[in-house]
Amino acid sequence: MIEVGDDGRTWLLSGPTSSYALHVTGRHELLHLHWGPRLALTDAEALAAEQTPPGRLFEPPTPGAREEYPVEGGPRCAYPALSVRGGGPRGTAWRFDGADADGDALRLSFTVPAHHLEVLLGYRTRGDVVERYAALVHSGPEGSPDLEVLRAEAAAWTLPPRERWRLTQPHGRWAAASRPLRGDLTYGEQVIGGRTGRRDLPWVALDADGATEERGEVYSCALAWSGPWRVVVHRLPGGAVRITGGCGHDDSGRQLLAPGTAMVTPVCAGLWSAGGFGGTSRAWHAYRRAHAVPAADEARPVRHDSWAATGRDARAGQRRAPATSAPRACGAPGAPTALRPGPTAG
Repeated sequence: MIEVGDDGRTWLLSGPTSSYALHVTGRHELLHLHWGPRLALTDAEALAAEQTPPGRLFEPPTPGAREEYPVEGGPRCAYPALSVRGGGPRGTAWRFDGADADGDALRLSFTVPAHHLEVLLGYRTRGDVVERYAALVHSGPEGSPDLEVLRAEAAAWTLPPRERWRLTQPHGRWAAASRPLRGDLTYGEQVIGGRTGRRDLPWVALDADGATEERGEVYSCALAWSGPWRVVVHRLPGGAVRITGGCGHDDSGRQLLAPGTAMVTPVCAGLWSAGGFGGTSRAWHAYRRAHAVPAADEARPVRHDSWAATGRDARAGQRRAPATSAPRACGAPGAPTALRPGPTAG
């Protein structure tokens, strides 16, 4: 469910137990307001009305921890979710153009005049899971310079300030898949990534109060992508945490946008749960069955990879051919008309 504030610039996305709130200021700043226990719209509007604290030395008036999707440019020191180079000045100063809320989907539109760049940030609620993605369109006239997209993350997630955070990430290898690794999160940036989504899995979770299997708050994010990926977990000096995630690893995320072309990121989904790691796991499994795995309730044949047939009778009729699939290119340039529905997590 999505509710819109009276000002038309505050949005509240709510599931059965949680809420996610954001706001656009009169200075075209997109601010994160809340991610956690369920709120009323009046609570979100009250958060949006709070006066922004004054900036400090080397910090902008709007603290970087409150930016919903930080872009490169201005007095920012945090890891940007969007970094673009073109024929104009360096940086990505954008202007808010409008919003479209329809059912369980929200789309926010921005324009970067210096680069003839249109930015669409998409949100969709799936129970307590919030799906997010970003789309970029080069709207410049024919003959204008190509835009070099250095970084376009699917989402940036903001967590509240806490004294201590623990980071949980899965790791896998043959015969030992998805084993959790857990440790204290230190200040600064921690980069987690992989060349594929098979062994190094693009999923992280953070808890602040020593969550157990059935109790405690857990924030988690998953990237719906099977190719090269990178997740950056940044603990800011004030104790807040931001998680950014997207496809590409090292410089492999760079690509060019010609005039009239567009790119769309994969979906990055986030979940807040007060039910500990067990509640988090059950919520993710329910989400996958309902929205990510096609026909999840149907019986399926056992898959046999080619190596599994070694030393076995692999005559015709004894086994099925292994399923094959290739990940779609991250942000492959295409027609801007394909942006409206948004990508799926499947």
